[in-house]
Amino acid sequence: MRGVAGYVLEEPLGEGGSGQVWRARARRTGSPVAIKLVGAASEQARAAAFGEAALLQALEHPHLVRLHEVVPAGERLALVLDLAAAGSLATLLAGRGRLTPGEVVTALAPIGAALAHAHAAGVVHGDVSPGNILFTPSGFPLLSDLGLARLLGEVATGRCTPAFADPAVAAGEVPVEASDVFSLGAVAFQALTGTAVWAGDSAEEVLARAAAGRACDVARALDRAGVPSEMGAVIGAALSVDPRGRPTAAEFALDLGCSTEPIAVELDAGRARREGVRPEPAFTQGIRLPPPQLAGRWGRHRAPAPCGPDPGRGRLRWLAGAAALGAAAAGTWLLVPAGASAPSAVPPPSGPAPASAREGAAPGGGPGGDMADASAVL
Repeated sequence: MRGVAGYVLEEPLGEGGSGQVWRARARRTGSPVAIKLVGAASEQARAAAFGEAALLQALEHPHLVRLHEVVPAGERLALVLDLAAAGSLATLLAGRGRLTPGEVVTALAPIGAALAHAHAAGVVHGDVSPGNILFTPSGFPLLSDLGLARLLGEVATGRCTPAFADPAVAAGEVPVEASDVFSLGAVAFQALTGTAVWAGDSAEEVLARAAAGRACDVARALDRAGVPSEMGAVIGAALSVDPRGRPTAAEFALDLGCSTEPIAVELDAGRARREGVRPEPAFTQGIRLPPPQLAGRWGRHRAPAPCGPDPGRGRLRWLAGAAALGAAAAGTWLLVPAGASAPSAVPPPSGPAPASAREGAAPGGGPGGDMADASAVL
């Protein structure tokens, strides 16, 4: 395949929700990076890729992926990102079956804080799943695949991972902040129990079960897995079928972080599965959904009507639009300096974040530190 100017592609790492990801290194410095190749043959695809780059730059957060630059590569564009050398939570769970409660706090409370930051700017991720939660070698968690994100109120075809889908989204409605909270709660549930909230033998069956709200007995499953009651209550609230019963992402992050003592995540994916843990198929590859309905059976996840100006959302829309116009006009490079700061118009999270996210370190004295060596694959 054609290379990417300035980089050496070394090996494929897999397919993301919206492109192919490669391990690579910079020719000039030899630094390892991840390169996500996205289709850009059409004007629409090119605009989407540059819009994704704009989102990544605007939503800078210690637990979100960091974008270096976008490079043309034939009929594709290469998004150059930091590399998550320790892989994903999906890979970790495939090897271990499940994590301890303390590890779940360390891995997922910061992801809740990252979602709170995105939500405060009017952006919904739309596909929070173990495959999109990555680790640096030191165990620093990062949320990836913001290429699936949408601005609140936009109605467009999206993707989701069936085992972690909000019931309303599975039923065809527009994802909102509460949808991301449900998905993160479902990720925590699987990490703790080794089983999925929505079971089934195919993606279609799992989606149908999710759309009907036919979950397993969440409280009983968490109790049988030895999950502390306070943590079980936090996850149970996130998994409420009625989104009005769910916490915000910021509340989830704080409550989860306080629910039990955090410990460093054991990243040895080759460790033998614990006896009796047999994870059900999680259908970890996102599937494309039909265009959302403006009003559906659930009657609550509709595309919200405009209710006045929102500086944060307006800034993000402007960034995405400007990126698309720049791509169409120049047809060449969009450079995003590695040290660039987020636009000041993006508001802070609406609630407190766990200490790990506020300080850029893993909870409980776990690994963290300077984000200069943090890494991610989108």
